[in-house]
Amino acid sequence: MVRPWPRTVLLTAAMYLFGPVCSSVEPVAGDGGTGAGGAAGSAGAICLGADSCVVSCADENGINNPMGACDQHGQLQCPAGSQRLSTCPEGACARFDRFCCNQITGELATPPCNAGGVRDACPPGSRDTPSYACIPDGLGVSKCEDLADKACSSSSQRCRLGAVQCTCMPRDGAMTWDCAVEIL
Repeated sequence: MVRPWPRTVLLTAAMYLFGPVCSSVEPVAGDGGTGAGGAAGSAGAICLGADSCVVSCADENGINNPMGACDQHGQLQCPAGSQRLSTCPEGACARFDRFCCNQITGELATPPCNAGGVRDACPPGSRDTPSYACIPDGLGVSKCEDLADKACSSSSQRCRLGAVQCTCMPRDGAMTWDCAVEIL
């Protein structure tokens, strides 16, 4: 079963993929992001790298993740009781470094989390992919844009590779692939 992503998961994924979540309002004391104390952060500093703060590496929802601040060296500092996402091990539920690609529909989902706070294997009928990309089996293409305006069979079909996302949609009485380029 492929689960849809809750809104908070998408926000957390966006923060992980597209840059740091730093507050330029309040400096935070820290020792390089572990929240253990040390040099004070600098309000208004620019954070380097793509990182964010998490309460727990086992939390897949990220609902209560705190905002961090950037120190004078551009390093993200997380408040006490939290840590930088980058310190979580690969496969931790808080990370979005693996996805499941449904081999028939092309839907993407995160692998389910187990009680140990680690993502399990992808469910049957889907394959593990390290990127937010999914070309379903049987489409006969290596790039989603090659599907544009061609016939398709089901409105549940998707194809995504890079910034191109294609969806099977009814148009003029037939089902055809509609492709768009996302602007990030």
